[in-house]
Formats: sequence, structure tokens, C-alpha cells
Amino acid sequence: MRSLLEEGVFSVITSRSKVRILDVMAASGICGVALAKVLYEAGVDVDLAISDLRMNELELARQWIEVAGLKEENLSPRTIVADATMLPQYFKEEKFDIITIWGSSLPHLNVWELPLLISGARELQPPHGILIMEQADILPRILVGNTFRYVMTEGKKALTIFESYDTLRGVQRRLLYKLPEMKYIGRVESRLWEVAQVLALMWLFYTEVKLHDHKEVTGYISRITKVLVAKQPRMTCTKWEELAADLPRVISALHQHEVFS
Repeated sequence: MRSLLEEGVFSVITSRSKVRILDVMAASGICGVALAKVLYEAGVDVDLAISDLRMNELELARQWIEVAGLKEENLSPRTIVADATMLPQYFKEEKFDIITIWGSSLPHLNVWELPLLISGARELQPPHGILIMEQADILPRILVGNTFRYVMTEGKKALTIFESYDTLRGVQRRLLYKLPEMKYIGRVESRLWEVAQVLALMWLFYTEVKLHDHKEVTGYISRITKVLVAKQPRMTCTKWEELAADLPRVISALHQHEVFS
């Protein structure tokens, strides 16, 4: 986050006396708190909201305040259980200067859900609003690096086996097993996004999009991803409410087509 500040990403924001941040698909909110700390040290007062579907993760948010060396009188985050594809329903009449989606969370969204997230984010932002997404360039890495595996270990405690690909929703389905006993847990789905796709979708709702390199080092492990930045929300584009209302009809019509029957 500090590198983004130094690169001028937040230049239009730091001149304001108070900045409102919404951290989406945030888990326990480490990204939102990290950004709040950087802005606070730059002399900006911050109002932080953290949203996720998992209440048990949100309950851990306040621990990051202590880790960041902040006091609750300087930063007292608000936590909201919310579906990232339906943001306008949870934050009616609210505006956020910065909205973040961090931690390569996009594989949890299929090809129809991500436009809803971006559209909803746009409607929650003022003209100077900034949308930030951090994401690994997954699809090119698999295609060029030939890293796709039918059987994959997911850390040391789980394994997944490829089952099928959903052409309509653009997601792969994998069967999840717990190691070492190979206990079946259930089916998981993920979308193998590429950064170019996400940038193009952001551009439909924001007039300016940029790409930044991001390197994160934890102990002896380094992780290289991309940070996608969108600015200047478009004032004239299809509203989130219209997209959300029309999507069931579109999906139903596609399901009736013989390709997907």
C-alpha cells in the first residue's frame, strides 16, 4: 500500500481531510487496515468499513488495529456481512473514496458476478473515487507455464481433483479432500481470471485504468501479483440494479440453448 501512495495513486485523496474506505471480500480486513495506516501516517483521517460473507472472519478485524500499531480512537472499523455482488443493497446512500478487493479474491467470482461487483462499486463512489484490485495473473500462468493439474495439493492439508468445467459460468469444478485421510469435503468452484479481462471490465465502468506490479514478502516466501487501479467512475453506464435484475433472465435463456442442455 505504501508503494501505491509513493507512486501517486492516492494523490487526489490525500488532500482531503477525511477518506472513507470500503474493503470488500476482505476476510478479517488486513488490506483495509494496512491502507488506513498508510493514509493515517500521511495525515489523513480514515473511516473504514470491512465487508465479507463470513462473520467469523470479520470478528478478527480489530486484531489488525493492534498489529498495525493504531489505536481504536484513530481507527474503529465497521464490519458488515455482505455479498460482494450486491453492494448497493448493503450500503444505500453511502459513498466511499476508495474501494479495495485484495488478496487475489476474484477466483471466487464467476464471469457474471465480477461485472456486478464492479458496477456496484462504481455506484458507491464519488467522481474522484478509486477502485483497487490485487490479483495474480492466473490464466496466462497456467496456459504459458503449463501448470494446470488434474490433481493438486492445496497447501499441506488438502487436495483437489478436477471434475468438470462450466462453460456458461466460466468456472472449473474441483473435488476437495482433506489430507492425509483423503476425506471428501465437497465441490469447490473457481474462475481462472487473467488481469487483462479484469482491466477491460473495470474500464467499462471507470474512465481510467492502470496496472501496477506488487511484490509481497513474508519470511522466505515472496508473492508477485498485479494491482489494478480504476479511477473516475463513469456517470453514464448501465446501472447495477438493471444488471442484477436482468441477469436471471439471461442465464435462463442460455440454459435453454442446446449447447448447455
